[in-house]
Amino acid sequence: AVLRLWGQSKQKWTGWTIETDGSALSPVHVGNYECLRRTHSKVIADGDAANIPSQFLQFSGGQLRHHPVGDVFGNHADEPAQSKIAQSEIRISGLTHRGVETPLIQNAQSGFITADAVEFIAQQFEASASWWDNSRGALIKNLVGEISVASGELQRAIAEGHQLYGQGITISAGVIMEGSAPIHMIDGRPIVIDSNISGYMGNTDNHFITVQPGCTNYMRLSGVRITKGTSASAGPGGIDGAIWYAPEAPDAHLFVDHVTAEDMNFDNDDYLFVGGQVVITQMSIKDDDPANSSIDSFQPRGDVFDRELATPNGASMGNAADATAKGGWSKTTGADADTVFYGVTAGVPDEIAAAIRFEANGPGVSIATPKMRLGGKRNYLVPVWIKVNDPNIDIFRLQVNWSDHAQTTFGQNTIMAVSPTLVTAHGLSNWRRILVPFRAPRIAEFFQVIANGPGTYVNGANVEFAIDEVA
Repeated sequence: AVLRLWGQSKQKWTGWTIETDGSALSPVHVGNYECLRRTHSKVIADGDAANIPSQFLQFSGGQLRHHPVGDVFGNHADEPAQSKIAQSEIRISGLTHRGVETPLIQNAQSGFITADAVEFIAQQFEASASWWDNSRGALIKNLVGEISVASGELQRAIAEGHQLYGQGITISAGVIMEGSAPIHMIDGRPIVIDSNISGYMGNTDNHFITVQPGCTNYMRLSGVRITKGTSASAGPGGIDGAIWYAPEAPDAHLFVDHVTAEDMNFDNDDYLFVGGQVVITQMSIKDDDPANSSIDSFQPRGDVFDRELATPNGASMGNAADATAKGGWSKTTGADADTVFYGVTAGVPDEIAAAIRFEANGPGVSIATPKMRLGGKRNYLVPVWIKVNDPNIDIFRLQVNWSDHAQTTFGQNTIMAVSPTLVTAHGLSNWRRILVPFRAPRIAEFFQVIANGPGTYVNGANVEFAIDEVA
């Protein structure tokens, strides 16, 4: 480090600007340092002669400039975490960053940092292109320990790398957040974001949150605004990326409370929530179509899937592999010889215990539930578990038919449409949980769930699926 604080306590550093020659056309010294400032403790467990913590430190004002890494607290990112010792009561305020790829890294057990009025800005500015690498940057990389950001700005208008990376990050109300790269969660302590300002994500198809495979951590979003802008990557109806993307982390949780997503497409092939366990208290979504200026509010109020009429997951279907009616579902179109559906339990996720296996071995095959009464609201969230047994699928659709008070069908919406492209994109050859928002027409009083295969048969459809609830 250019400046190293090792086993230091009860100090206040005011107005220090630390930089290297990283803004030169041909930098000489920038590669000689791992970071601009490193604060760490002496720990016997790490081979030091004594236990001397670095704590009760204040860093006020100043700048960190022209280097890949600004502050490191504890050990460097490519090292094991600093062993357990009190490294807390550390406060950063009024600090700015310029030409720094990653302003802050923490990798210390029992580390705790409070940041307020800090401008975490990870832009290249005048830093030399000879060393700058967008793909390795992040505003905050918190591997071990906790950090609380109470005010200030988190800004990184770069699509590569990450906006935030790690665990144990709390963003309090009033922090300006703008970033085009994802927030990436790993195992450890939870990430909490509360009532941010702006929330602009840039014109990219990046996901807002990505999750480390196998992660069991959780994230809570409360009062958060996420917006893509009206000219997102492919324009209205284009692929804007998911809000939550955790296909390899079935036990990771996202808790959503009064979150608004603006100018994001949500249709049957552009999923907003993929994988993990998503719990929504209230969420509002504004579609990216300029012709649709309304904001749809999603607030689960209990399951409206009538289990007395049909099973949502195949639990009461039996295993007869044919076209006969079972579990409340029946074939509605297609030839009997082309239609197979039945209940399966082997290899099914514990959360659903059973699933419906659907095979369309010919054109125009569909099965459906009876008509079920809606719950009186317009916007619903449907968690669907799905696994595609043959990636060469033609098409598989899960749809809803709408009926009026007299149970006369008048319309239909597709909840999800699965094609080979989406099987590859989301890893649907393995079990995945997709949370799908959809709108019911105002005159709809009944709905009917339909699963169907291709209209023109080539490879057919061989799918297992289950519906958690319609709420």
